[in-house]
Amino acid sequence: ATVSGGGVDLRQISSDNIESVEVIKGIPSVMYGDLTSGAVLVNTKAGYSPLNVRLKTDPKIKQMAINKGFKIPKTNSFLNFNMDYLSSVTDVVSKYKGYKRLTAQTAYTTTLMKSTMPLSFNAKLNVFGTVDNEKTDPDAMVALEEFETKDQGIRLNLNGKWKLDKKILTDIKYTFAVSYTHQESYEMRYR
Repeated sequence: ATVSGGGVDLRQISSDNIESVEVIKGIPSVMYGDLTSGAVLVNTKAGYSPLNVRLKTDPKIKQMAINKGFKIPKTNSFLNFNMDYLSSVTDVVSKYKGYKRLTAQTAYTTTLMKSTMPLSFNAKLNVFGTVDNEKTDPDAMVALEEFETKDQGIRLNLNGKWKLDKKILTDIKYTFAVSYTHQESYEMRYR
């Protein structure tokens, strides 16, 4: 089901690609924008990481994730790739009440001017979408009962830190992010 108007849908983030989570209670610093009720900061992986393949299954979840981060030869740069497939149901008896989603992320990390005034640069591109959008209840006693939910999106995040080490200005942190998400939910029932 759609969560439109209800905040961020954490189903769009692969749990296997999370590096750290920070919870800020109360009113956070102005550094995080115009917030009045706290924040949850989720940082995804970037930089080197060994090949990791994970398969998980239980009665409600079937998941497959693969990620790898490697150093680009003769540079101070890293590429990181992550792909994740998840099939989840809220009720094992009614398997049509669930979702299947696919997420993929590519991250590029580098540090420029490392010996003088290091400037770190991180670029992350994330795409996600639901699969198997249209569903029907196979046990329904009425004809033409169907449910359809679409959730698709793309996010680009550029961030980093410029370490100046001056008396007045020690460093500058920057972030540029843009995202597009499309959610659509449809339900048809006959009584």
